[in-house]
Amino acid sequence: MQVPSVSTVNAIKDSWNQQKRKVDVMLILDRSGSMNDSIGGSSKIEAAKQGLSDFVNLLGDSDGLGVTSFSDEAQTLTPVDALGPKRQDVLEQIKSIQAGGSTRLYNTIDEQFEALQSQASRHIKAVIVLTDGQDTVQQMNLQELLNKIKPTSDDRNAGNRVKVFTIAYGNPQDIDENALKQIAEAGGGQEYAGTPQNIRQVYNQISEFF
Repeated sequence: MQVPSVSTVNAIKDSWNQQKRKVDVMLILDRSGSMNDSIGGSSKIEAAKQGLSDFVNLLGDSDGLGVTSFSDEAQTLTPVDALGPKRQDVLEQIKSIQAGGSTRLYNTIDEQFEALQSQASRHIKAVIVLTDGQDTVQQMNLQELLNKIKPTSDDRNAGNRVKVFTIAYGNPQDIDENALKQIAEAGGGQEYAGTPQNIRQVYNQISEFF
């Protein structure tokens, strides 16, 4: 059997990348104080940032990407728009994230869900949130969040709604895993268990949805 040339293989890859549906993704990272802890000798925050960087490098230049970190307040480091022109800047911004503060989880998910849902785009839309704790700011409760992200029977755009993926990161006893499962289920995504040792694989698994 004749082996295809390198140019042929590259042409096939380029064709596939052009034909596959594009994505708009907001990556949300918990940077509360507990993310400074280590598990198995590995820093939680540093491993999580490496996982984010790996995910960024899995996306194409015309995919949309944004990054938000949160503790007491949420900070959008970069909004969801074309990754290509800003890829290196995004990677540098991720490297600069420092941990400290409380966990404003539910409101951060709600805000980024609403922002992405309102964007005029035919891309697949998703929010991916990593947290190692429970919501300690409590401006919004869990049920209020679930009501916001779950499609309703009269939602004409239910098929194009933002999907929500959650990552329960670190020690299970510190995390409300049931809440994260409910959020992912309501948001049409999936919940994952992550550690500093496997977080890069978790982000890779999520990328396979796109």
